[in-house]
Amino acid sequence: MKNTLYIIFICSFCLLLSCEHPTIYVDTRVKEFTYSEKNITINKGDTLNSVLPMFISESPVSFTIKTKPESNGKITIDEKGVISVSRSISAGSYVVDVEVSNQGGTSIFTNVYAINVMNLSMPIGFNTDILPLVISKCSSCHTTGSNSYKIYANFKDVIDESIRRVQLASNEDGFMPLKSSNQPLSPLSSTEIDVLKKWKSDGFLE
Repeated sequence: MKNTLYIIFICSFCLLLSCEHPTIYVDTRVKEFTYSEKNITINKGDTLNSVLPMFISESPVSFTIKTKPESNGKITIDEKGVISVSRSISAGSYVVDVEVSNQGGTSIFTNVYAINVMNLSMPIGFNTDILPLVISKCSSCHTTGSNSYKIYANFKDVIDESIRRVQLASNEDGFMPLKSSNQPLSPLSSTEIDVLKKWKSDGFLE
């Protein structure tokens, strides 16, 4: 009986030594990918180069871009992750998805960048042109409650003051958009300010 137990013990020990150590998989794909400036408005005929994206990778990366709707190659991304817009792109609103690949695999980041291409030779309307701008640039302070700028009459009433404040220097009192820790917003571009001015000069079309 003792001999039998000894043989079983020896066989079990040998079997344990022969087993390979389990492989531990570590996911090294890019986990987060973002741009500090995520929404931009440009005039049709202008070009655009985005800021560099923010991400962490332990190995070299490559980028692939997809847009909704399809831009037909007019929106591209380079080896550093900079998004560029051709001056020949059609007017409209474009949402950008980016695939980021490294040695660990591919991660897909949706809706990481939004581009609104305006045609300032055409009339500016609240629902089609101003409202998207309000949502992207005023969301930290002015898009909830009864005084929301998403309401046509409310924003029309404050347009002069809004235009004044968005043109202040970022270190001046009253500058908009106000930066917050929860949702830092980038200043309006010159094109975006021109959109506000043209909405007023066009007669506040809805």
